[in-house]
Amino acid sequence: MQAGRPGFDPIRYFEGATKGEGRLYIVDGSVIPIRVESTGEKLADGSLRLTQHIREGDNAPRTRSWTLRETSKGDYVAELSDARGTVAAHVEGNRMTIEYETGSERIHQVLVLNRDRRTVSNRLDAYKWGLNVARLDETITQR
Repeated sequence: MQAGRPGFDPIRYFEGATKGEGRLYIVDGSVIPIRVESTGEKLADGSLRLTQHIREGDNAPRTRSWTLRETSKGDYVAELSDARGTVAAHVEGNRMTIEYETGSERIHQVLVLNRDRRTVSNRLDAYKWGLNVARLDETITQR
């Protein structure tokens, strides 16, 4: 994924409805289709509340929520229901990098706003004991 212009404003992009479709690649060789339906609401303080309904393969859907707030130009903090502690994010050009920990994994995620400005390429890598145990490749589209 190549970074560059145009600039990515994640609060503006995720306000309203988005959908994601992708594949989760697990270290054991399994591949799980992923579908995400999201709704974002910009709050009075300028932050974003994002609610996601996630379906992993044939599993029952699960819901998670984000609250994303810009702290300075290009720097963000978030609360994520799946994360342990604070989520840190940084935007440079059309690329947003997100770092956080779950109960057992360290997550490194890169979102790239594509030239059409309607789609975002999402690459998420999960690490456990220093090993990359899963990778998500997803395309997110504004609805």
